[in-house]
Amino acid sequence: MYGLSILNYTGLTQSFNQDKALLRYMESYRYGPYDELGAPDEPEVQDTRAQFAGVLLSYYLWRMPQGASLWQEILKWLPMDLRERQQVNFWGQGAHLSHFIAHWQKNDLILQDLYQDTSYTLPAYHLDLVDSLEEGEQATAWLLPLDDAWFPLCLLPVNLSQEQLQRRKQQPVEQWEQFLLEVGADFIQNLIAEFQETEDEETMIDQITKEFMGEIDDLFENLDTFDPEAALAQRHLLPKRDFRPLAKSEQESPEEFATRLLASEERLKNFPHYEALVHFLTSAVTAYPQLLLPQLDAGHLLEALALLVTVPKQAPEQVTDNGEMRYFWYLFFQENLPEAVAALAVCQVPSSYWLPDQ
Repeated sequence: MYGLSILNYTGLTQSFNQDKALLRYMESYRYGPYDELGAPDEPEVQDTRAQFAGVLLSYYLWRMPQGASLWQEILKWLPMDLRERQQVNFWGQGAHLSHFIAHWQKNDLILQDLYQDTSYTLPAYHLDLVDSLEEGEQATAWLLPLDDAWFPLCLLPVNLSQEQLQRRKQQPVEQWEQFLLEVGADFIQNLIAEFQETEDEETMIDQITKEFMGEIDDLFENLDTFDPEAALAQRHLLPKRDFRPLAKSEQESPEEFATRLLASEERLKNFPHYEALVHFLTSAVTAYPQLLLPQLDAGHLLEALALLVTVPKQAPEQVTDNGEMRYFWYLFFQENLPEAVAALAVCQVPSSYWLPDQ
């Protein structure tokens, strides 16, 4: 109960509102707190992401110097007697991030740590607190010392190869724990990708059919003005990419940040008027640094930039939903940086520039 309360308190009240260092730390492992980061709304994905968030939060509290004061604040908040407070406080030194394999021995569950070659017993009366650990299954979790046993907090069902185990067992425990965090981050990303791929397969035919029929309707309504090539190019000016946080590091200058963003897209990097794009994006970053939020996708801003230098432009006057974020940026630039936008007039390219090479 106290373990889960700590994670809930940290996640709901501190991590994403007040403690910016914690937010940056979690984002360094590609974990974002907001739903719009693209994780499918599937119980398996969301539950596993929550477990990984717990692993990261615990590491921050118990291993990172920045988390020490927050850990002491949480201890004051929890309603505990003196003995319980001492025991929970000991987790900061006694808990360890473990990768183990589960074995059943009569009614007890034995967790065999694959780094320390040590076994930990979870008595039967604690088993209702564990979702499911099957015989021979590998997992990563924090092991919390209790009065008479150890308890796994924040289970991640991650499998390591024998090669990974043998290679990493030669490293100090600090490097081993860092390795487990990195493996956990990869596991979450792969899980999200698997569900996204499945969802794409299930909806692809319906989506293509609806888009095709919509374009046919537009064609018959606007026979004189419809440009099939422009419509195809401007549906998605740039190739789809995984989510990229729109966040500038403290060490980056606006120009360095702009250059890094442009370098992430091949057609922008090789744009005929590349220097003009760097100058425009640098001006935008300098004028509105408060808009560089890690929960926003940098791809939407870059697609708006591509739209600004494309003929013909087909941006709507109003943005109606989050799926039109590129048009939000497009209209924002038009409204707030009119002179900089006007300077891009000499950089216009036809919409065919964005079509993939055949």
